[in-house]
Amino acid sequence: AFAISTTMAAVRALALCVAAACIAAAYQLRPLQFKSDGSFKLVQFTDLHFAQFLSDPLDYETKKLQKVILENEKDVDFVAVTGDLITGNKVLDWNKTWNWAVEEIVASSVQYGVTLGNHDWDAHVDDKADLLRADMANPGSVTQIGPKDIHGVSNYFVRVFASNATAFDDNAPAAMLLWFLDSGDRDCYSSPMTRKAPWGCIYPEQVEWYQNQSLAQQHVNGRPVPSLMFFHIPSPEWMDVWRPNDTVVGTKREPVNCWAQNSGLLQAVKTQGDVFAMFAGHDHNNDFCGSWQDTVTLCYGRKTGYGLVFSGPPPKMDHGARVIVVQEGQRTFETWLRVDASEGRVEQQTPYQTGGDNQQECVHD
Repeated sequence: AFAISTTMAAVRALALCVAAACIAAAYQLRPLQFKSDGSFKLVQFTDLHFAQFLSDPLDYETKKLQKVILENEKDVDFVAVTGDLITGNKVLDWNKTWNWAVEEIVASSVQYGVTLGNHDWDAHVDDKADLLRADMANPGSVTQIGPKDIHGVSNYFVRVFASNATAFDDNAPAAMLLWFLDSGDRDCYSSPMTRKAPWGCIYPEQVEWYQNQSLAQQHVNGRPVPSLMFFHIPSPEWMDVWRPNDTVVGTKREPVNCWAQNSGLLQAVKTQGDVFAMFAGHDHNNDFCGSWQDTVTLCYGRKTGYGLVFSGPPPKMDHGARVIVVQEGQRTFETWLRVDASEGRVEQQTPYQTGGDNQQECVHD
């Protein structure tokens, strides 16, 4: 199985560098669990874009924002990072830059997981799994390297247990699953991996892997397990939910840059009946959420990083993060944006307003 084992007894011996001082540390992963009040709170960081330029001062702004968000959002249980942690083709020392990008998360002692974005795939490293190996060495990381026989490297899931759970082994029932899938770079199965090719996607074999693992978890739990799913590049269905109706909130200020091929993930999710919300990044000027076929809610995060400054977000759309709160046993969630490195204020999203064409085809800029 490629799910994170929450019972691993081995303690990771680690070196955590804070303010240039390397501190030897030991950290044991805790089982993720709903709190006694039945809630589980996640923060989604996306498109951090560290090291757009060498020694980029904007990275300090991103770190400040991460810290403010994690300090202002009390009782965060988990951080999901949905790709583009680094601007890979600009990075000379990717390992150092990667650790710099997650340092505030590590310092907060909140457990976290990452999935790769297209700019992470640009990093000058032959084996992209090395990015994940470096991340897995950090305290609190539940990131995993997925199976080698499917596309991508950051394909895995994490169990969240019930508030009253006492057993946490791999055969214990989970109250919720957090799925991470790797949407690649510009390498969607029929397209060559070049900088001018269409955007990457989640391949059919990844969808099949999800289906098989989902069925296995249904067998353990006796029912479909309520689930959230995270990946970087949005699927074509993100275009479909941007329509005038009472389920859409947020803004669309650029076309949806989605997969070159639709591999049927949403239909698979509908059949499995477990995933009730998906979260993506990639499009820096979009932050909307909407319901797809009354089955699953599709959400963008809010661009967190100040790097890659020329591609948004636009004025009056502050950098920030999406906050997600799930109640145990429910297939719904509350969400808001926490924005602004100076204030850390909450931004409630408004219902659909005219703007952003009803898009029919994915854009591959």
